Amino acid sequence: MGQFKPQFGLEQTLLDLQSDFQERSLTQNLLDGNGLNYDRGIMVHGAPWKPVYYAVMVSNGTGVGLDEQGRNASEARADSKDVTLRGVVDFAQLIDVQDAVLHAGLSWKSGKQANRQTAQADAFAAPAFRTESRGLTFFTPQSFFGAGGTTGEIERTLQAFEMSTSWRSLRLTGEWWKGTYAGARTPTAGTPAEFSRDITASYVSLLWLASGEVWSDYYGGGYWQKVRPNNRFSFEPGGGWGAWELGLRYSQMNASDFRGTNGAGTGQVSATAPVTQATTKADAWTAQIKWIQNNYARWLLSYVQTRFDTPVLVNGVAIEREEAILFRAQVDF
Repeated sequence: MGQFKPQFGLEQTLLDLQSDFQERSLTQNLLDGNGLNYDRGIMVHGAPWKPVYYAVMVSNGTGVGLDEQGRNASEARADSKDVTLRGVVDFAQLIDVQDAVLHAGLSWKSGKQANRQTAQADAFAAPAFRTESRGLTFFTPQSFFGAGGTTGEIERTLQAFEMSTSWRSLRLTGEWWKGTYAGARTPTAGTPAEFSRDITASYVSLLWLASGEVWSDYYGGGYWQKVRPNNRFSFEPGGGWGAWELGLRYSQMNASDFRGTNGAGTGQVSATAPVTQATTKADAWTAQIKWIQNNYARWLLSYVQTRFDTPVLVNGVAIEREEAILFRAQVDF
């Protein structure tokens, strides 16, 4: 109970010192874009049977440090709690396969969001997307607000499928996420019309523990734990060079449901400076080397290339792709 990280998907569930890559994939924007990396609520979770893990959460659905919207009675009625469910199974434990993990899971999250119609800035908006290297925000949808009518509450539903399989020092992981934003638009003169806009994102990654550690030693409770090197880094007698890991990831997103031809207040793309022309599709490649000195410290060096389906216009400059080299040193005190 309190403010904590929602159990939704695999990559999102991992803490920063457990994450596979320096930055999470494009899927993460479906939560981060609405400030839902952390939320306030109550959660029950556990492993009633060793191969099975579950989590059930009821939260505000408004993100870090925010209570539900309730500035008037109508808004309070429209803004419901979010319900989040996650369930995973490790089939390798079920059938007793040694040195392996066969993880599969599903997540679901839903809740109604109040959609104040006093100004564009007050209304609810679907999540914006930025590159994995935390650079360019290349997709920003308009809020569900527009002249000529009113848009009611927005029902936000997120779904995710996750899989991760390992054999000794190799691990293959992938996730597919979908966000749906549905509501009804009532024109000033006319009858209400319902709408529904989808955003999908996914990734697949391959990791190799080149120093020989076995992935199944670091799996438990429905997610991957921190890697503990076979030989921690030390120049003292009996010391070693820690653990070394190589990683490759591909991720993509598709928000083509958000178009300029959609009716006002039903899901359009924003064109606000400095990004005066956004894109609704992008993909990214990440290559990484990770050095884990001991149980509490690691260094990560990554190269990330993001390609945009159509050029993104930033301060009058058309950008077709973004490249970045990232480095991070982490210590767990």
